[in-house]
Amino acid sequence: MIVLYLYSYLILVLRPGESLPLRTAKLLDVFCGYFAFRGLVQNLADLRSFLRDFVFLLIPYVALLAVESATKSNPFRIIGGNNSIWMRDSFVRCFGSFRHPSLLGSVGATFFPIFVGLAFERESRWRAVIGAGLCFAIVFFSSSGGPLSAWATGVFGWLMWSVRTRMRAIRWLSVVAIAALGLVMKAPVWYLIARVSGITGGTGWHRAYLIDVSVQYIEKWWLFGIPTAETHGWFPYNLASTGGADVTNQYISYALNAGLPAVFLFFLFLTRTFSSLGRTMALLRASMPSDPLEERLLWGMGVMVAVHLSNWLGITYWDQFSVLWLFQMAAISSICQTFLQKAEQYSVTSVTPPDPAVAYASNTI
Repeated sequence: MIVLYLYSYLILVLRPGESLPLRTAKLLDVFCGYFAFRGLVQNLADLRSFLRDFVFLLIPYVALLAVESATKSNPFRIIGGNNSIWMRDSFVRCFGSFRHPSLLGSVGATFFPIFVGLAFERESRWRAVIGAGLCFAIVFFSSSGGPLSAWATGVFGWLMWSVRTRMRAIRWLSVVAIAALGLVMKAPVWYLIARVSGITGGTGWHRAYLIDVSVQYIEKWWLFGIPTAETHGWFPYNLASTGGADVTNQYISYALNAGLPAVFLFFLFLTRTFSSLGRTMALLRASMPSDPLEERLLWGMGVMVAVHLSNWLGITYWDQFSVLWLFQMAAISSICQTFLQKAEQYSVTSVTPPDPAVAYASNTI
């Protein structure tokens, strides 16, 4: 992740018209936030403690969202919140403390899978169930198709729990299924996003066409990206703030910021994240084959990353949501590192070491 953000920063500051102080400040925000969370959340006990207390923050927060939905007036306006009235059908699209309803909905969608994992622990069950319900309420009050689809991804991810040891085969089956759809569909496969939005709501056509037009103009951005203003004319409409296209896709945002190398680094980061979670869960399965609670919580974190993968097809993270994203990734990194390093340390220092997973479980868990 450090390499990804540093590379994107260097490409951006070398681009004419960019503000060096602004880009440097944003980079410092990322690094200071990430490493602060790495220090604050170092193991599963720290994460459990946070989630249990987080519920008590969500209760009044969701109550304020209910007020906003009922009165069409944002209570957060007194501290600078967006008081615009956006409607989808007959539902108010709440902003809460965020600057866009989709960012608000992303909070509920991404924290939902972790609360589900926590709900399997008896001492935390009721708080976790309440937390999961409040997360769904946040998605509901946002009235946003992207977060709703992302929440559904979280539900589907938990339905995959029984086949968690066969995820390699599941991934390859998914690739084959997408390739098959690409062969039989008249439109490119990414126009499935438009079909899904017909069920969940939202501007799915915009998301699909953004991918389509980005592929058409790949020769302009593939190496070092392009300024957003140079996407003027990609759509029949443009953003007044940038003069270019409304880039509502995190993958394409990285591509336009710093080209295909940044996209490659982004996927490498995500691959390493899933790999660390997978190795840690395998470690727990070897040490406690009787369905350990720790593995369920780690699975919830993996599902959370999958929710991000889905959500990024229709949104870029900005506003204060970036801090929550950094918190979630820092928690995964710290927790996996704690498990894996202790197991490795035991296997190195022991004279006649048994299976590291069994040794680690018997001595530290």
